Amino acid sequence: MSLEITLENASKLMYEIDSKMNEISIPGDIRHRVFFGLLHLSLEHFGSIVLLSKNRQFASAAALLRPQYEATMRGLYFHECASKHEISAFTNGKDPLSLKKMIDALENSEISKKGTFSNFYQNNKQFMHGFTHGGLEQIGRRYTNSDLTNSFKENEVKSFVANAQLIACLSVCCASIVSGKEDLALEFLGKYGNIKILSS
Repeated sequence: MSLEITLENASKLMYEIDSKMNEISIPGDIRHRVFFGLLHLSLEHFGSIVLLSKNRQFASAAALLRPQYEATMRGLYFHECASKHEISAFTNGKDPLSLKKMIDALENSEISKKGTFSNFYQNNKQFMHGFTHGGLEQIGRRYTNSDLTNSFKENEVKSFVANAQLIACLSVCCASIVSGKEDLALEFLGKYGNIKILSS
């Protein structure tokens, strides 16, 4: 599949999310407000990854993959695992658990088959950290043999865009199920459930 088709498919998912998510209702209690707020943030990051990639701003797009993933994992953690005290502390400005501890807790929750969340994290951890924090992954893709320029390989872009789509699908399905729209989750799974985890 070409990069153009990958980006076109990601754009279709982005626009479908925008139109379909208007159908869900959000409960007013604080746990649900944190959950939906974080998934909404994750989906905004996804839209930005698509738009930046279409404009060939690949480094900035790649830098959003970890924040997108982390927002989704935080949302799921606060919905499924966090105590009322943790949620209260978070909404009062206290830093939550580390991403790794949240993933470990989710792996032991009812919503996970063992490895569901940690496999993605382990496969993409170095890539996500390096691009988000301006590591060598970023610097090394700013040079050719003779120029300072954007030197991303097509497969690298396809990989992080596909992974962003996967996280977006997870976010949409979880939000749909929690809001009582299981039919919407099944619709997204039917259309986009064949997205593969790609290693960068």
